[in-house]
Amino acid sequence: MDKKTPKRTCNTLSQKKFARKKMKARLPILLIFGILSLSSYAQELIVNGNFSNNWGSWPATSNSNLTAQYAGGTYCPQSFGNPYVYFGDMNEVSGVDDMIEGMYQQVSLPANASSINLSFKMSINTLEDNATPYDFFKVNLLTSGGAFITTLWNIDNSYGYYQIPGCSPWFTITSSIPSTYFGQTLRLSFEATTDGVLPTIFRIDDISLFANTGGGGGGCSYSLSQSNYVCPNSGANNYSNVSLVNAGSGCSWSAVVLSGTNWLATGSSGTGTGSVSIIVSANTSASPRTGIISVEGQTLTITQPGASCTFALSTTNFVCANGEADSYPSIALVNTQANCSWAATVTSGNSWLACSSAASGSGAIDIIVQSNPTTSQRVGTISIEGQVITITQPAGSGVGVTSLENPSISIFPNPVSEICQITNLNISNELTIHDINGKVIFRDAKPQNSILIDVSSWSKGIYLCRSGRTVQKLVVN
Repeated sequence: MDKKTPKRTCNTLSQKKFARKKMKARLPILLIFGILSLSSYAQELIVNGNFSNNWGSWPATSNSNLTAQYAGGTYCPQSFGNPYVYFGDMNEVSGVDDMIEGMYQQVSLPANASSINLSFKMSINTLEDNATPYDFFKVNLLTSGGAFITTLWNIDNSYGYYQIPGCSPWFTITSSIPSTYFGQTLRLSFEATTDGVLPTIFRIDDISLFANTGGGGGGCSYSLSQSNYVCPNSGANNYSNVSLVNAGSGCSWSAVVLSGTNWLATGSSGTGTGSVSIIVSANTSASPRTGIISVEGQTLTITQPGASCTFALSTTNFVCANGEADSYPSIALVNTQANCSWAATVTSGNSWLACSSAASGSGAIDIIVQSNPTTSQRVGTISIEGQVITITQPAGSGVGVTSLENPSISIFPNPVSEICQITNLNISNELTIHDINGKVIFRDAKPQNSILIDVSSWSKGIYLCRSGRTVQKLVVN
């Protein structure tokens, strides 16, 4: 069944996403929400956020097409016996397609709050088998009457583990409530939808909405001691105190990774002045990468250098099958890191040996050789980023097959990008043109003495023109 990728709302995980690559075993990046000070400066606005009272204070949304959400406590708890809520199934075994389930709680947001922060824990299992979003879990703000205002989070199946039944690891999600809504009574809504094929089960627990009133109305301001941090190297590591958070006493804050979540994590939070620490995985690419951490509207850019490029050859010697003209694909492999660029250069034997192989990352070396007109073997060399491979061609028949320096075939222009003329053809011999892999891409069984060929649609590279025992190199650029 064909599916169309739904359009995401403006405040989706494209800005606040967790590790997107789906696999059967992975560790989710935890964005740990700091528990705010339990002084008079902080106020919990959610009732029964840990579902210890089952469904108390959590009515179903009006558009739910199932009668209720489903409480769990033994199948996939964060800790033994800890109740939670799951959407998308009646028994957490098979999942439900074409489903809408939701619940909400009406909350009054203090007008004098300096910040209001939402956090909740989540676990996702799915049978959707790729990264395309089909099933969605949204956290919305609604008016007190249930009209839509804005989406705080839009999470989809691509962030889940591919397994039903199953129990994926729990992770924590945090978000700040825009100050525009302070002083209003709104509904905090959690809603799951699944499409017609392949279900997803969304689980949530420990919903918290903390309002920081800053000691009775004092506003909080935040600043960072530095807005950029460069890791010393490309290795995996933990880095402490990468930036100092300056905040007033009683002003809470939490650090959230906005980009780079597949390699960058932070669990930093606090009340008052504190510091941000980070965890990074190894960068195996030669290119540096950057991630962004947000701390109460302040941004901290993290840069991790790329890995140093190393190059190794699978073999340093290759012997041609015989002394005849031929093309040889994949005579050796160049092993290097992703995004490390290399190019092969013929350093000796240019009169009979050609190689134009190049790549970014690991790749193969291909060569073309001309006929050996002598009764002695000959040797050429190719250099690849300081590595050398030696090419040996056995002796030929000694009857003087035409070489590149004195071909009977004439090609003009050469190199060519559009139309070339091949002349001095022997009309009794078939004309063939081969690519570097030996594939015949042009054949004329009875050519005239001269022929025009349009190569504008051909890939750039080296081609081999054969007419009888005469061979000539054609370069398309």
